[in-house]
Amino acid sequence: MLAILLACLLVLFAFLYRKISHDFDYFSKQRIPTEKPVHHIVGNLWNFWKQVPLVPDFIFLSKCLPVLRSSGVLVYDSRSFEGNRPAWNIADPDLIREIGIKEFDHFTDRRIFFPLRDPTLSKMLVLLKGEEWKNVRSSVSPVFSSGKIKKMSLLMESCGEALVEQLRKAIQKSQGVVNIRDQFGAYTLNVIATCAFGTKLESLGEENDPFTRNARKFLADNPVAGTPFFIIPFVFPSLMNVGLNVMPMAPLYFFRDLIRDIMKQRKAERNERGDALDAMLEQAEKEKQEGGAEAQIVMTDDVITAQSILFFGAGFDTTAAMMTFLTYSLALHPDIQDRVHQEIEKNIQEHGGINHEMINACVYLEQVVQETLRLYPPNSRLERECTKDCIINGMEFKKGDFVFIPVNAVHSSRDYYPDPEVFDPERFSPEKKSSIVTGAFIPFGIGPRNCIGMRFALEEGKLALCHLIHSFRILKCPETPSAAGKERTSIAHIASDAINATDSKDALRKLSGKASLWTDHLCGEDTACLMPFLQVQSGRRRVDLIFSRKGVPMEWAAGVFGTVPHKKTPVKVKLESRL
Repeated sequence: MLAILLACLLVLFAFLYRKISHDFDYFSKQRIPTEKPVHHIVGNLWNFWKQVPLVPDFIFLSKCLPVLRSSGVLVYDSRSFEGNRPAWNIADPDLIREIGIKEFDHFTDRRIFFPLRDPTLSKMLVLLKGEEWKNVRSSVSPVFSSGKIKKMSLLMESCGEALVEQLRKAIQKSQGVVNIRDQFGAYTLNVIATCAFGTKLESLGEENDPFTRNARKFLADNPVAGTPFFIIPFVFPSLMNVGLNVMPMAPLYFFRDLIRDIMKQRKAERNERGDALDAMLEQAEKEKQEGGAEAQIVMTDDVITAQSILFFGAGFDTTAAMMTFLTYSLALHPDIQDRVHQEIEKNIQEHGGINHEMINACVYLEQVVQETLRLYPPNSRLERECTKDCIINGMEFKKGDFVFIPVNAVHSSRDYYPDPEVFDPERFSPEKKSSIVTGAFIPFGIGPRNCIGMRFALEEGKLALCHLIHSFRILKCPETPSAAGKERTSIAHIASDAINATDSKDALRKLSGKASLWTDHLCGEDTACLMPFLQVQSGRRRVDLIFSRKGVPMEWAAGVFGTVPHKKTPVKVKLESRL
């Protein structure tokens, strides 16, 4: 009996092993370089989880791009398999363009990590797939048209004025030194409350305000991130369909109920504010009138509620981070700041103040914004899921394959940007912008599934920056983070040096930096060497943890590499009033 049981277990083990690992030669069959899976259940995810996010992207570019250049194929899977599912990393702009635009009908979906079970909240655009996504996207797109953005810009103007007043109060308390990240966070919260929820915050960032309090809870770091549990949706996606919500639901329910109450009030009173909620209600009414009683209405109350909450979740941190990095860069580059200020003052005179027309007239400010988005893109990685089998440039993509586009790494490549480590707004001048390769600048995504709120985010950000630069001079102070060595403001110079290495050994040496101690502690065959610079996207706590595991003193690392702000680090600058 025991022998029979053991035999059955062996057969079961062999079956499971074959089922899990049958695709592990997926890339080698196509003669595409790949990283051997380190674990038969989780593939290369275990190493990925142990590393700081984005490390695999830079390993990919530094160690493998030279090899791939020689073969003429710029595609490599730096993590090979998420569980046993093939995952592609695409860093060639031509392929990015093929997947994001030309062959979009084969890559229409994004992966849903942690689905929401609420019937209303699950209607968020980012959680939809296939035809449902297409229909909702089509209905929501008019909300962000140029005309609608112009109307919402009028609402933003009061938020910009409130930001200046808040900054004046802050600098009086601290001899001019402010945490600009917190100030921009309060501003974006006020803009979203005004333009998406139809409400106004009486005081920026006050925790006793229910809206602000629930916003903080909603935007707090997910407790699942950074734990082994995070691997589950990659390896066993079916387990995420059991009805478990890993997101904090209480703040989501608060905003859901708030939107429902506001919609009832708007419908009853028929008051128009010109905000996003008005635009969605207008679109819903238009669908009813055009389709008649039998129409399949896409813009239902549930869809409107879900998009309003998504508007908040997707637009808060990303826009605040963009403004923070731009302000930080201007503090490091006073010559660029002076030129932006001159342009702003000129256009204020011509357009009678800071308004929609004035913002659009600021050509050099737009260049500075674009360069900031290149160095500090809102999304470090784009994802697509193959929905239909297809062949692109001789490579076979199968339904269910994941495609990743490492945005930071592409934006840092010398193949597309000379001296990518330098903060140089002239790259985006009217004369030079046309030379940027399509697919090599993708801060808001690419193709039909790009960021739907891009215009809104840019309007919101530029309006605040015009108010800031018009009213204050931005200066470095002792608390301002500074890049190591010369004033290089991103991880780009490390990555770009590695990209141009002639072989893997040379790339690893260049990634290793200035001291052999760094190499001895952290550089193995599959260990990345970019930890301090990846604070930009990852957060100091995670970086500290990796240093401590390796026995590297943080004081030594900071002395060698300096510090660079990441998305949630306090960024302090000194402000001097111009008025």
